[in-house]
Amino acid sequence: MALTSTFLAVGAPETNGNEGAVYIYACTGGQSCDSNYTNILMQPWGMFNGGYQFGYVLKTRDNVLAVSAPGVIYASNPFVYNNGGSGISPS
Repeated sequence: MALTSTFLAVGAPETNGNEGAVYIYACTGGQSCDSNYTNILMQPWGMFNGGYQFGYVLKTRDNVLAVSAPGVIYASNPFVYNNGGSGISPS
């Protein structure tokens, strides 16, 4: 899990046959977060099959989220996303 003042990210590395996912919840002032997720980040290379564990480790700084996928050895790792006010998107 990773928390900022604007979002909570919850990693689920064993989702979809260990492909993994990250669930994003909107937060207000770091005090309360929505009970329903507002976005799902899936592993960005969807054409490959399982075992990547996207969402295994999450780190935040300001509005930036870094997501690791320890099963990936041929792509940039971690994957970096930015919350620019209109939702989380790749940086």
